[in-house]
Amino acid sequence: RSLVFGRADDGDAAGPEDAPRWQVRSASGLNLRDGPGTENGIIKLLDDGTEVAVVEQPGTWWMVAEVVDGVERDTGWVHSRWLQPA
Repeated sequence: RSLVFGRADDGDAAGPEDAPRWQVRSASGLNLRDGPGTENGIIKLLDDGTEVAVVEQPGTWWMVAEVVDGVERDTGWVHSRWLQPA
């Protein structure tokens, strides 16, 4: 509908700012990985308390974006066991 009416968005779709927010809950931090599973490389370590926005939830491994000062930054995969609602 957006393209038909010439708008950038149709106002009905949820944008990234509406993505569910979660927090890392692991005293030792949580590895942000480049794929779902421990066999994938580590992008960075997310500290305990780091806020993330969920991009995909296909199973126990979720694709998330790290949220820094309200802005979504690095994207990767984490195990959902170590997340809790923000």
